Parts: sequence; structure tokens; C-alpha cells
Amino acid sequence: MKKFLSVVLVAAMMTAALASCAGESADNTTTADSKNNAATTTVNGVQTTPTVTPPTTVTDPPNDDEVPEVPKVPGDGLEDLLEGKTSLTAQIDMVTLSSVGFSAWNDQETIAGLFDGIDTEMEWFYDPDENGDLTVLKTGADPENPDGTQRGGGPGKMGGGIANPTYFYFGLLDQATITAYVLTTGNDNVNYPGRNPDEWWLYGTNDQSVFEACSIDGAEFDETQWTKLDYVYSGSVTEDNFAKCGYEIDADKQGAYQYYVWKLGYNTGSVQLCEMEFYAG
Repeated sequence: MKKFLSVVLVAAMMTAALASCAGESADNTTTADSKNNAATTTVNGVQTTPTVTPPTTVTDPPNDDEVPEVPKVPGDGLEDLLEGKTSLTAQIDMVTLSSVGFSAWNDQETIAGLFDGIDTEMEWFYDPDENGDLTVLKTGADPENPDGTQRGGGPGKMGGGIANPTYFYFGLLDQATITAYVLTTGNDNVNYPGRNPDEWWLYGTNDQSVFEACSIDGAEFDETQWTKLDYVYSGSVTEDNFAKCGYEIDADKQGAYQYYVWKLGYNTGSVQLCEMEFYAG
């Protein structure tokens, strides 16, 4: 009889333990949340679902959705690109030139060198001599300087450090429709590669106040106040010396404007070009 009572007592205790576990299980459950693809946990009757952060999408290019094939027009195709077109170099209003984010390496390599229309074979560059003085070297033949070396100043290319982004502002003497433009690389690209512009935009406007607010007063560039004419991304400029690369403005983006800004995006931190020439027609 005592043995029977002991068995009954043990069974009762086991039943109570099982009931207690069942209660705990009811208060702490985990189910699948198919909508969020995450586990929903119930603790003491309160449901909690962890926040699911979607993966970050990396786009290429980083700053624009449309990427044209590059280079648009390699050097060999310039003759066809420029056929029937008129150079606008003489129409550049040099008084309007300014920049934001650009720091010239010296007083001979300012942004004026981009638009001066000087034969690029006569461009200057600098090299320190054994005493640390800057010697100006020419890469082209010069009757007044047959040995190719002299001290002093002279017409220059454009070269210097840049921020990300950097803006070059310039105006024309009158409105003109730019249909193509040509970039000419530096005289020493082969020796010092990595200074070509790599990503850029070209914008135009006829609103002088918008132009001067940025170019003179230093106001922040607002894309909505300008018309985007062109966008180029990723290594379209060759690393050769004095190489010309041409770019055509799409017909649906062309328009007659007097004021422009050339915006540089991604780059290694410095930029160099001998010329930037614009064409109409």
C-alpha cells in the first residue's frame, strides 16, 4: 500500500512539472514571420520582431544613372566629329573664368590655360634643377629657345589640385550652341599618369544672376538652376601626351547658352589638361 502511494505521489509531481513547462512554453514562443523573413519572438505574451535592414545597393557610376560609351570620339575620329563645326575659342570671355575647388600648382598653370587657344606643342612644364630652382621646359620646337630650356614664365596648361567635386565657370561673349568639345591632355601624362579628368558634367544657363552667384559670390551649385548638356564617366581620356579626345553633345541636349560650368567629379585629387575647346554647328 505504501509502495502504491509512493508511485501515485511521484506521478502527481511529474504531472505538475509538465504543466509548468507547458505554461512557460506558451509564454515564450518563436514563429517565422514570412513578410519580413525574420523570427518573431513572443516573451511573456509580447511579440517582438527584429528590424531587417536591406542590403545597401551600390550603383555604378556613383553620381549619375546614365553612362555613355567612352570614349565618345577617340582621336582618330576628330576630323569627322568637327567637320562643318566652328571653334568657339575666340568667344570665351576670359574675364568670367573662375573655379571652386581648384588650386593651381603655380601661376602658369591656371584655368586660363584651358581656354587660351595656344598651340599645345608650345605648352610649358616645370622641373626642379639640382639647386631646387624651377626650370621651365618646352616640349615643342622654339626658334628663340632651340635648346628647349629657359627660365621665366610663359603660356601654360591647366594643372593643380582639386576637390570632389570641383567647378570651372566660364562665359561666352554671346549665346552659342555647343555641339562638341575636345580635351587635350598634358605634355607629361606618360611620365605622371592619373591626372586626367575621369568624371564630369557640362551645364549651361542664360541666367547671368545664377552664373555670377556661383562664379563670383561662391554660392553653392544648384543643378536645378542649370541645364545639363553632357555627362561622361570612367576613364575616357587617354594617358598619352598631347592626346585629343572629342565629345559630342546629344542633339536633344543642345541649346544656345551664354554661361557654362564644367563640373568634375571623381578624380585622384589632381587634374591636368592643355586645352578645352568648344565647337558650334
